[in-house]
Amino acid sequence: MIPAVISEESIHREPALQNERFIVSFPHQTKELGTLLLIDQEATTEDRFKWIGQNLDNAASYGLEGLGDYFFHGYNNEAGSWINIFDKKKLELVDSYKLEQVKDAHSICTFAGDLVVVATGTDEVYRISINDFKEAEVIYKASLTGRDMHHLNSITVHDGKLFISGFGVRSDLSWHSAKNGYIKDIIEDEEIARGLYHPHSLFSYMGRLLVCESSRSQVLDVNTGRTVFQGTGYIRGLTVDSNANLIIGQSKGRAHSGQPGIVRNMDDRGDIVGTASVYRYNCAQSSIESTWDLTDYGPELYEIITI
Repeated sequence: MIPAVISEESIHREPALQNERFIVSFPHQTKELGTLLLIDQEATTEDRFKWIGQNLDNAASYGLEGLGDYFFHGYNNEAGSWINIFDKKKLELVDSYKLEQVKDAHSICTFAGDLVVVATGTDEVYRISINDFKEAEVIYKASLTGRDMHHLNSITVHDGKLFISGFGVRSDLSWHSAKNGYIKDIIEDEEIARGLYHPHSLFSYMGRLLVCESSRSQVLDVNTGRTVFQGTGYIRGLTVDSNANLIIGQSKGRAHSGQPGIVRNMDDRGDIVGTASVYRYNCAQSSIESTWDLTDYGPELYEIITI
């Protein structure tokens, strides 16, 4: 179940070094910019941010998932959906696989020894063998249309179960009309939350399930409905550091006079609000410990992992 490049020994070398680094994926970039950015908090100012990976011109970077000494990176281009495998320490590309059955891969996670991939373009979730990335099984369908009707996006393991988020059905051609997003346990086929406005970035944190409600610029505790963090832009991307601080991504978004307090994504019309940033947030103190301004690297962030 494990590719030759990833040994059983390497999988059990967690946790990462205390000098934590973060990888951020960017879904919509111009040709002169990269799609995977390293944030090294201990580096000198000029080396703190660095593009990594091979040239991914015209690629949309989405899912990130760590596995021992390696991390997986999901992206899409004109040729289809792909998984890259990177060495965490060397930050070098080790291998790349095309996901033949998957259309428009978004978030990814590991579950029971396999890779789980959200195929946003077909309303499906695939379980894929990490032995060769060819054996693929559909384990969930939000619809039978074979099209993006629910905009499934993030996926995570929490309390031994597998949860997904989706925007829900839109009322017109624009995704900003999808205001009834949800979270679902796809193993038990049980919906646990509804009424979310553009949910993303499900994350299991200290026994709680968190989600970014992007269009309301907040991180929510799904169990209690409490707002954990309030931003100003399109909140998306969530992980944690070794001190249990949340690492939260924020993209630029668009505000519309007809929806006060709501942030649409950059594909919609409206005035630009928020900044492209990553925050280190101390939940115990309800305070922002650090802010990394990523304005020079791209307007939209998708996912963040700690390496």
